[in-house]
Amino acid sequence: MSLQPFPGAGFFHDGQVSPIITAMGQRLVEEGCSQYQVGPGPAWSGADQASYAAFQRKLGFSGGDADGIPGQTSWDRLQVPSPNGGGNRVSSPAPGHGVTTAYHIPGSWSLGYHTGADYAAAEGTPCVAVLDGSISETGEDPNAYGNYLVLRSNGFDYWYCHLSQRTVGRGASVGAGQQIALVGHTGNATGPHLHFEKRPAGAGFGQDVNPNW
Repeated sequence: MSLQPFPGAGFFHDGQVSPIITAMGQRLVEEGCSQYQVGPGPAWSGADQASYAAFQRKLGFSGGDADGIPGQTSWDRLQVPSPNGGGNRVSSPAPGHGVTTAYHIPGSWSLGYHTGADYAAAEGTPCVAVLDGSISETGEDPNAYGNYLVLRSNGFDYWYCHLSQRTVGRGASVGAGQQIALVGHTGNATGPHLHFEKRPAGAGFGQDVNPNW
């Protein structure tokens, strides 16, 4: 069994939706710490926090150390399985949406071809990590990529561009399927979509490769 690495305390907040939360809740139930009425789900809730606080107290924590927000020590003790088996692929970086503008087709882009794959979707559509990895870079590029982040995994950088919002920060460890951003149309974009680009780790613009995973 592959275990889910600790995604950071800031990951656990109202509005966060991820299969990691479901996997955590299932482990809390197994530990006899459930405060759920209908069982754990993918959205962080007060029941998740209450259940996790019960687990922290079970470990002997008290006071601010038993506030129901996971920390590294308690997370490692809970041993949450990776919801995707550790490195397994998801079907799309924008679940439920397929490629609408393919990679490397010729056109009026600055290099004469499309450097990634576009996934047209409504603004606010969740974007997820396609593999386990870490967020190696975040930034703003108002004339091109807009609001973006970079997932580094297995020697490659996966660029998520034109975002309306990032839901994880630089340096965060993330699991495949975890929500990391929301679709937008920031930067040079004619409408809301995710521009998904792949490069060798650390490579610059124009060193793109086929954005598979």
